[in-house]
Amino acid sequence: MPKPAPLLTTLPLLLAATAAFAAPVCEVAALRGRAELVGGGALKLGQGLEVGAQLRTGAASRAKLRCVDGSVLVLADSSQLQIELFEPGPARRASFMLSVGLLGQKVQPAAQPEDSRWQVRTPTAVTAVRGTEFLVEVARDQSTQVHVLSGKVAVEAQSKSAMNLRGFAAKSVDAQNFHPPEAVLLDASGASTRCGGKDGCEAVHSESAAQLKRLQSRIGDF
Repeated sequence: MPKPAPLLTTLPLLLAATAAFAAPVCEVAALRGRAELVGGGALKLGQGLEVGAQLRTGAASRAKLRCVDGSVLVLADSSQLQIELFEPGPARRASFMLSVGLLGQKVQPAAQPEDSRWQVRTPTAVTAVRGTEFLVEVARDQSTQVHVLSGKVAVEAQSKSAMNLRGFAAKSVDAQNFHPPEAVLLDASGASTRCGGKDGCEAVHSESAAQLKRLQSRIGDF
């Protein structure tokens, strides 16, 4: 009767798979004030962050993250962000959840942009981009504002996309269904939209310079 394969022959493969799954996808590139990993203590410069990590900043604080694809995120003061999904590669797929506060992003274009997806979810909206620079702000009433600094961003009301988003996180939504027809396209520098009212998301193409200056002062330099 043949003996079963020793556990030691399969254990290295299991450990390698686990390590690959838990590999850091972003790192803390800069810190100001007080920022923490929820359930994991204060953030440290150079600290690696895995999928599932949830960050929180205090008042007059911010944290700058640099991801493995070269994209940069800045979490402003009094904000909370979770890394929901990050699959690097030519067809990069990434998803973040901003519960409250302000998030600045400088997204690097992927090698295969037609197959790549980068989204930021909030309680009332979801943004989808391929390579651009933009800000997402969630107010205490959970309304969402998206502000484009360069490039293009598609924004849709969260209530209209909940099923698609759940499928995306589970890798079961194809690329053609990622942008529903109701999405608002912001395709000019200074364009913005607000989501959270009964009418979903509405584009505003005349963002005030004072408003952008206020937001950028909270983000600082990328």
